[in-house]
Amino acid sequence: MTSTKIKIGIFSKSINTLRPYEIKIFEEIINDKNLELSVLFLDGRKKGQDNVIKRLIVLFKSRKILARIILKLQELIEKLIFKEKKSNYNSNLFKAINAINKVKLYPQQKGYFDIFSDIDYEKVKAFNLDLIIRTEFNIIRGRILDSSKYGIWSFHHGDNRVNRGGPPCFWEIIENHQNVGVTLQKLTHVLDGGEVIDRGSYNIHWSWIRTKQIVYDSSIIVLVKNLNLLKNGKFETKKSPAYNKIIYKFPKLKYVIVYLSRFYITLLNKLVKRILSFIFGIKYNHWSLVISSGDFFKSSIFNLTPIKTPKNEFWADPFLFEKNNVKYIFFENYNYKNGLGKISLGKVSGNEIVDIKDILIKDYHLSYPFIYEDENGIFMIPETSANNRLEVYRCDSFPDTCNLYSTAFEGEKIKDCNIYKDSGNNIWMFLNKKQNASDDCSDLYIYSMDSLRLNKIQPHKLNPVITDASKARNAGSIFLYKNKAYRPSQINIDGVYGRGLNINRINKLTLDEFDEELYDQYLPNKENDFIGLHHVDIKKDIFVFDICKKKI
Repeated sequence: MTSTKIKIGIFSKSINTLRPYEIKIFEEIINDKNLELSVLFLDGRKKGQDNVIKRLIVLFKSRKILARIILKLQELIEKLIFKEKKSNYNSNLFKAINAINKVKLYPQQKGYFDIFSDIDYEKVKAFNLDLIIRTEFNIIRGRILDSSKYGIWSFHHGDNRVNRGGPPCFWEIIENHQNVGVTLQKLTHVLDGGEVIDRGSYNIHWSWIRTKQIVYDSSIIVLVKNLNLLKNGKFETKKSPAYNKIIYKFPKLKYVIVYLSRFYITLLNKLVKRILSFIFGIKYNHWSLVISSGDFFKSSIFNLTPIKTPKNEFWADPFLFEKNNVKYIFFENYNYKNGLGKISLGKVSGNEIVDIKDILIKDYHLSYPFIYEDENGIFMIPETSANNRLEVYRCDSFPDTCNLYSTAFEGEKIKDCNIYKDSGNNIWMFLNKKQNASDDCSDLYIYSMDSLRLNKIQPHKLNPVITDASKARNAGSIFLYKNKAYRPSQINIDGVYGRGLNINRINKLTLDEFDEELYDQYLPNKENDFIGLHHVDIKKDIFVFDICKKKI
């Protein structure tokens, strides 16, 4: 840990017009005692009537004027549909931002570039900053790129190995990408070709604006992670690839029309499904469980028959547990009528579940009932993000009674917690955090802990150790297979939650390092009308998983 604060400057704009994700950047820096937001660099160029007229002239001279107008209107419509949150922040944060030094810079604009003079360079250099974060201004050029110790950091909201240019998140939808990336880079003179600091990857949404919201909001974690690495003296940039992809530009009218047709067809389809579900009780994206014996990796799992669920229920997130030679299954029991999940328990009888009863019901949603036993008893850690904390329950009278035992992460939306004790008796907590309303938990966090009392929790130095919707979210207990530890994880791609399942082999796990590699992968075949698989639990010679059918 550094002994002095890291001094940061931000290339920003008026503090009264900050976007939600920009406010979050300010908040993260100001609330960190090891960081110092020293100065805001603002655009000092005149933005009067003359500037507006020039922009209008450029717009009307553009061959893409109609495409720009239509896409702008569509953006406004989508913001209304998805209720984009307004840029607001509490008075204390506003006061803190307002008190920060502000310096105006006067670059010369040439096309998409802002060329900074030596005078501006000296202004910035005088603050002796450790780093600068760019949220505003155009593409930066000049000596100013070298005006701080660690350079100027900037987001490219896209994976710059695939998508250079813009608009952000648009072309990924047009070209049917499985996901959409974000690149945090140290700026150089190469367009979208800076030194890569880190990357993230998120599930794509059918809406362009919703995808943008998810990516912009979630990407803040990538920045925070690398600020933490900088504080701990572990920061490094990655070697940039050779960029040979085209640079995307604003779409022509035909691509705008393609997008609009897809958007409104999808919107209509979703509305029709809601109506059919309401009138006729048709269930779409219905989850149920499959139980079988033998070696999971040698089984034809998609040929197995799911358990038929009661009307108005789906079953998911199953966990196996054996007590007194009886095999039990804990699972999420979701009620379509009230929209809430509860935790139910049943006994395994062949490929069925019998003697089912509810063991934990709350007025908030419950799922993912991870089960764990140690010398202090039998514990269950359900997913309780709706109650904004992690909750640990002890089964004091198994299997009938579960009582609250401990809590942690107050105020956070914790998802899908696993406890794993390694061969050295170190206890680890693997969990996900929901960063915004539509993100599928694209970040994996690891903590060491003393016990399920949760009195001492120590974060991994690389948290989040994974930022990737296609492999971050937990999908069942960590298990041993041929003396190796394996972590199941969800594949959230193609705009689908729970599209498939990864089995990842854990190669290295310490407080300083984490490494896992893909061992096997499962994607449902649509021939059986299965569209999703997002959880498995494997115990010796028995396994259980959940699977999603398109409709029932």
